[in-house]
Amino acid sequence: HLIGHYKVGVMYDNSRYNHLYEDINGEPWVLSGLPARRESGQTSLWVIADQMLLRHGPGELNGLILGGYYAYGSGQTSQINHTLVGMLMDTGAAWNRPLDSVGIAVLWANFSRSAILAEEAAATHGLPLPGANFGVPYGIQGHETIYEAYYGFHIMDGLSIKPDFQYVNHVGGTRTFKDAVVLSTAVNIAF
Repeated sequence: HLIGHYKVGVMYDNSRYNHLYEDINGEPWVLSGLPARRESGQTSLWVIADQMLLRHGPGELNGLILGGYYAYGSGQTSQINHTLVGMLMDTGAAWNRPLDSVGIAVLWANFSRSAILAEEAAATHGLPLPGANFGVPYGIQGHETIYEAYYGFHIMDGLSIKPDFQYVNHVGGTRTFKDAVVLSTAVNIAF
């Protein structure tokens, strides 16, 4: 009656990746100019869960649903090593719009210590900040938090519109820019 999904995953990739901080001698590659040390293997772990708390109708998503997500990636080779997401969503059954949806979410991403050490070493010596998985940063990174709210309007079969509001704290994980507000709208058309 109250649907829930719970998943745990682990992945090990034995490909070789550049270390984000250390060169072939264990020193900061951004300062030595030597090639980055190659790491053999990258580990990822994730936990995903959602649970319906209240049911508002017969459909799979007709109810108040609480969900969450945690992911870990090897910090020596992945720029973001911890990600947390929490969300709450519901359908519009309470206000006679059962095919509408409404939701809020919070996403927190933490940048790895290896990426931060490389950025600090470069900044201290007046060098350009090194890029990694997510491009070149605009400042030394730490964490980023995104707060999101949306409402999905079901217009007719095959057509829905979903305006979305996001407030981004520490844009790109830095304090270089002030916080940002992002407004978007998704239009879904199915034939």
